[in-house]
Amino acid sequence: MFYAAEYSSPLGTISLVCNETHLLELTLETQQSRLKEKAEWIDEKEISEAQKKKVKASLADENTSEVRANFTNKNAEGALAQASYKKDAAKRHALQLLGAVSCWLDSYFAGKNPDPNQLPLASQGSAFRQMVWKELLKIPSGQTTTYGAIAGTIAKKLHKEKMSARAVGGAVGHNPIAIIIPCHRVVGSDGSLTGYAGGLDMKRKLLQHEQEFCIFPFKKAVHI
Repeated sequence: MFYAAEYSSPLGTISLVCNETHLLELTLETQQSRLKEKAEWIDEKEISEAQKKKVKASLADENTSEVRANFTNKNAEGALAQASYKKDAAKRHALQLLGAVSCWLDSYFAGKNPDPNQLPLASQGSAFRQMVWKELLKIPSGQTTTYGAIAGTIAKKLHKEKMSARAVGGAVGHNPIAIIIPCHRVVGSDGSLTGYAGGLDMKRKLLQHEQEFCIFPFKKAVHI
């Protein structure tokens, strides 16, 4: 089951899609989503401040005797109760996850540098794309790298003489979890802004935001 919600950001509406355990997709309003049309929508109000504070709280009611009775009841009524409980529990987990993502985005847009590894991410893609996305997670806020540099790193890991920067660009362009997996921090070999699924204007705004709050200069000059 997929769950979708919207997050109101300074750069416009952000769409989030998750299951009960992992964030699957984060798209800007200038991007297209593959999953949100298949998801159950959760109102942004449901992800309240109180919900955010419960991100790490355990779901204590899952172990009550009543719940255990529903799971062991073999009649039709018990089966329905079990199915209903599982659905409710899945949604509660999704709410907690969406709350955690919202907290992360609150921190990011407040000019802080939240760690992407704090969140359970499950970007869907080929083994090669997964390798590229893992490299993106290593780019610090306030710094950029190039497609060629990533290609060189992956070539070494695969024990190849070289890797196509264009192939890396294709993987970067298919990153399903924008901002958190920071594909906007990848620029051309000359430091120029090149392709971004959310549009170059959005890429420029994200880099400007990070440059404003980061105490370190960009690794490469970015023409903004």
